[in-house]
Amino acid sequence: MAAAQVTKMKTTLHSHTDDFESTVDLAKEYLLLRKFKCCHELCLSVISKAKHRGDEKRVQVTIERLCVVCIQALAEMDCWQEVLPMVLNVYESVEKCPVTVIQLCILLHAKVQEFSQCNALASVWLRCEDNSLRPGYERVAALYAIKVMLPRGQIVLLPQFLNACTHLSDSAKSSLVDDCEKIYTDQLKHDSEANEHSSSGENIKSLKAEYSNVEDVDETSNHPDDITSSDLSVFSHIKYYGCLLVSKLSFPSLVSLTKVAAACATLAVILKICMDGDYFSRLDHVRELWKAAVQLLKTVFSPYRPGR
Repeated sequence: MAAAQVTKMKTTLHSHTDDFESTVDLAKEYLLLRKFKCCHELCLSVISKAKHRGDEKRVQVTIERLCVVCIQALAEMDCWQEVLPMVLNVYESVEKCPVTVIQLCILLHAKVQEFSQCNALASVWLRCEDNSLRPGYERVAALYAIKVMLPRGQIVLLPQFLNACTHLSDSAKSSLVDDCEKIYTDQLKHDSEANEHSSSGENIKSLKAEYSNVEDVDETSNHPDDITSSDLSVFSHIKYYGCLLVSKLSFPSLVSLTKVAAACATLAVILKICMDGDYFSRLDHVRELWKAAVQLLKTVFSPYRPGR
């Protein structure tokens, strides 16, 4: 009779365990379908029921798997503040958390840059003697060192952290230090190469920009007289006579000054004639004087010609 009852209890327990495991699959399906709220509620409901089914190993594994899925759902909903209270509600304390759960909690808080919480979780869990017997004890220490300390440049604090892990063997500490030093050195080398590549790229861009500017200047200097026909028709005589006048005055001499004075006097006489009396009545006379003035200017600035 008693044997039959025990057999019945075991059968019922296995049946419930199978139901829990199928629920884990359903929770994962909700997670993949991005039904995070449904996933979270299902995990909490099944965990609550599973906790009353005893301490059988299969039940504890199911609770751990549901807890992991629930943490992911909370993270997807940006409710990371609820993760630690949920975990403590399931396992009562940080020290009792399985390896997978404590690792996920450390990674999550590192992701949101709650580094003080990461340190507290890792320190409390690693100092527990019972956890030192777990297969993944060394992985938790390595996770905190590599994912939290190294990215923050705290490699000098690594010996202090490892000394606080009293249950970590000396060989494990030495191996972890070597791994961290290698990772840190490789990261520094990678950053240095990236900076050099970035600097080289900027220098190349600068050289290309300078070369482009030089080409623009060369193209402009190769065509200094590119002006429109309208500008040429209006300013040609003024431009060239003005330039020639300046060149003549650059090294003034008595002859040059005399020629300039004669040209100015001729232009003044023409202006005076135009202003006195009827312009149209003296048009022929003015035309002759203008031709003489032009001839005088050509003589003064010979061998140059306007428009050349």
